[in-house]
Amino acid sequence: MRKRVLLALLLIAGLLSLVWLASSQSTASKSLTKAEPSTTPSMPSKEAVSAKLATLERGWVKNEGQWDERALFSAPGYFGNTWITKDGELLHVAVKQEECKDKTIKAKACPSKSWVISERWVGGKVQAIKGEEELQTKVSYFIGNDPSKHKSGLSTYRYVSLGEVWSGIEVKLKATQKTVEKLFYVQPGADPSKIQVQVDGAKGLKLSKDGEIIIKTGLGDLKLSKPVAWQERDGKKLPVEVSYKLVGKNRYSFEVAKADPSLPIVIDPILQSTYLGGSGIDGVVAFAISSDGYVYVAGITASYNFPTTSGVVQENHGGGFYDGFVARLN
Repeated sequence: MRKRVLLALLLIAGLLSLVWLASSQSTASKSLTKAEPSTTPSMPSKEAVSAKLATLERGWVKNEGQWDERALFSAPGYFGNTWITKDGELLHVAVKQEECKDKTIKAKACPSKSWVISERWVGGKVQAIKGEEELQTKVSYFIGNDPSKHKSGLSTYRYVSLGEVWSGIEVKLKATQKTVEKLFYVQPGADPSKIQVQVDGAKGLKLSKDGEIIIKTGLGDLKLSKPVAWQERDGKKLPVEVSYKLVGKNRYSFEVAKADPSLPIVIDPILQSTYLGGSGIDGVVAFAISSDGYVYVAGITASYNFPTTSGVVQENHGGGFYDGFVARLN
């Protein structure tokens, strides 16, 4: 009888030990879970990635075999792409989306038209072409099924220098993500009137009342904004009078006045376009002109970089396929 009681007590003690051990392991597991939460990062949304890419500073990308061998650099703009050939010629490829026949959400692509405008340096010669001020952004291209066209980790640059194109005049091209700026650096003693640019592919050039050059194309008007020029003394910019001068049908130059002949001059014209939109699909459904001369445009956009101003109801794309917009243009 005593043996049976002793055996029963041993079994009960063993069961109690197992219960205590299981309870201890469960408590330890809970403590470990609390002490070491999961460190797996959450994946960003497609909209967040697209919005970030839309504002990423890309700059100029050098051709390392991913494009036609005649191209040397390329940079994006809100009107299309600008290319620099091996000869230093500029090719502006403007692209405009056509109106979609399919108005439903399934219409993910619509036909587009393109127009090429080139700029050549008359009487000048491009000495050397090189990228300057490398950016942090790296880009990759995987074009088609040809592995030789697949290039990754390519460098980007804020400027491309064409060297001394005319005697004492260097030309640099700045990529700003929205457009391309031509910068002419005129050294003391050099003649800025030697700068002459031939525009091919245009239906015509004309000077606006605001001092801009209007470039007629089959897609609408592009424009070279009124140029600005300055000199620097003791770290301060001194404005210089400058204006466009049309030379022949499709050629322009500059007229500079009241400059200090002992200081270098920088001349800066900017290529712009007159149509509204971003890098995605945009469409206008209505517009009106007010009595005070403002143009009101209403439409839809799928662009994550559609231009907005401060104080608007919604500054960024809302995440659906299309957003509506109303814009006022002067």
